[in-house]
Amino acid sequence: MNARFCKEGITVLNWLPKKKKLEEMLVVLKRTEMIYLQSDNREKMFASTTTIRGWRTSIQSTIAITEELFSENYGKLNQDALEVTIIKYHIVDTINEG
Repeated sequence: MNARFCKEGITVLNWLPKKKKLEEMLVVLKRTEMIYLQSDNREKMFASTTTIRGWRTSIQSTIAITEELFSENYGKLNQDALEVTIIKYHIVDTINEG
């Protein structure tokens, strides 16, 4: 979600083109798996099946959480702040369980 420079990060205004790039990557991952599974010689892929599944999960999660937060009127996302918030909830949850 973060970009190298703040102005390259995901915002409501640039979300659709960035989402399209993420969706295109999902297509690449799917095609890669399909070609591998349909191949007779089963040569090694550029990444393991586990890695490809992990990338898919990360991309799908990024799309889902971005759209959820934008629907709640968050104007700009920052991964670091989001991670801190998630960690705070996790700590509170852990304390409540203990």
